[in-house]
Amino acid sequence: FEVVFIDNGSSDMSGEIAKQYGPKVSYYRNDKTTTLGEARDKGIMLANGNLIAFIDVDDAWEPNKIEEQVRLMKDEVSFVFSNAFVRAEDGANFNLFEYVQPTKHDISNSLLRTDFIATSSVLFRRDAYFNSGEKYNKELTIECDRDFFLRIVSKCNVDYFEGPLITRYMHSSSTTQVRTKSAESSITELKILQDTINIFCKKIAVFDVPSLEVFNSNINILKGRHYWSHGHIESAKKSFAISHTVIGKLLYVATYIYPFKCSLKFVILLRQRMKLLLCTIKSKKYDTYPYR
Repeated sequence: FEVVFIDNGSSDMSGEIAKQYGPKVSYYRNDKTTTLGEARDKGIMLANGNLIAFIDVDDAWEPNKIEEQVRLMKDEVSFVFSNAFVRAEDGANFNLFEYVQPTKHDISNSLLRTDFIATSSVLFRRDAYFNSGEKYNKELTIECDRDFFLRIVSKCNVDYFEGPLITRYMHSSSTTQVRTKSAESSITELKILQDTINIFCKKIAVFDVPSLEVFNSNINILKGRHYWSHGHIESAKKSFAISHTVIGKLLYVATYIYPFKCSLKFVILLRQRMKLLLCTIKSKKYDTYPYR
C-alpha cells in the first residue's frame, strides 16, 4: 500500500507528524487551502494503486479494515463501505448503522433517504472513478463526499461490511464543524448539492421519485436550520414549509413561537425531540417500533 498525505494548508501539526514517517508517506502540501473536493481529487490523481481509500486525520481505521473490504471486491464489485463507530466530544458513542441502515439491494435510493456512508469507511477502484465519469465536485467542501457517493454508487456494483471498521471522532475543530458555523457557505453548498443531485437523478433510471422527495425534504430542513441559527427567520420558514414532512411543518410552527436567532444545537435538539415524539406516537398506534 501507499499513503498519500494531502496537507490542505493545515495550521496544526498534521504535516509535521506525517513527515516523521519518511518515505512511507508521500507528503504534499497545497500552497493555499482548497475545497475538500479538490483535495480529494488531487489525492486520487497522485495515487499509484487501483484501490483508493480515504482516512481523514480525525478518524481511525481498525487494523483489519482494508483486509475485510478487499474480500468484498469480487463479482465486479467496485465500491465498498462499512459501518462506523462514532465518538463525540459530549460523550455520545454509537454505531452509525444503528441509526441509518443501508438497504442491501437498493443502495442508491436508500442513500438518497439517509446518509449512512462515512467517508473514511470507503474503498473503491480507481478505474471506476475515471470510467464512471463521476468525480469530486471541486466547488464543495462540506457536501463533497455526499455528492460524490450519491453519484458513484448508481454506476457501480456496491457492497458493504456490517461491522464498524472505522472510528469517527466528532469535535468542534474539525473542518465540517467549523464550516457549518457559516450560514452562507453551508447554504450555498446545500443548494449546489440539491441542484446537482436533482438533475443527476432525473437522468439515471435507478432513482425513484419518493426517495428524491425525501432527499429534497431533508435538504430543505437543513437549509432552514442554518437560516434559523443565523437569524434569517423568513428564509427559515420558507425552507421548513416546503420540506413536505411532519418534522418540517413542526419546525415551521416553532419559528413563529420563537422568531429569533436560534442556535444550531438547539434546533438539532428540537428536531430530535420532535422525531422521538412522532416515533413514540406511531409505535403506540401500530404497536411496533417504526423504521428510523
